[in-house]
Amino acid sequence: MLWRKFNGELITDPIKKSVEEVIVRETAQGNRLKVCIGTDSQVKMGETEFATVIVFFTRRKRRFYVYSP
Repeated sequence: MLWRKFNGELITDPIKKSVEEVIVRETAQGNRLKVCIGTDSQVKMGETEFATVIVFFTRRKRRFYVYSP
């Protein structure tokens, strides 16, 4: 799977490690963190494409990690 940030930057580390780093960093800064995971699909010319998104919410900012085929 290829994961990238919402700005298009590729995530080269395993997604589990990247998610853990965000959780550890944000909680260490005293931020309450909400994590949402969602998926969607679309059929194009007889083929189904899937996308998955992981969104981290704090009071001040959002971080997006998106899987795209």
